[in-house]
Amino acid sequence: MAAYSLDLRKRIVDAVKRGVASKREIARMFGVHETFVHKLLRQKRGRGDIAPLPHGGSLIVAMCSHSYENRRKSEEIPTRYEYPRISVFKTEYTD
Repeated sequence: MAAYSLDLRKRIVDAVKRGVASKREIARMFGVHETFVHKLLRQKRGRGDIAPLPHGGSLIVAMCSHSYENRRKSEEIPTRYEYPRISVFKTEYTD
């Protein structure tokens, strides 16, 4: 979802500052959720601006195979083939 424009944010803050209506009614007038109005005003108080905050995004780790192999060898991390095989099922029955 895209961030709300700076123009819309300014109009919301201006409407709250002028006391046009309650925050709930202002949210309805501008087609945003009431929570957004509260967060916007909290951001204005805390940071001093109303610009959209940067998106957190996701962490994508890209490693080529040779760098992975070098790192694995240097840290001595066993691969899944190097772990001992352990059976969780008992195969022999004793009386």
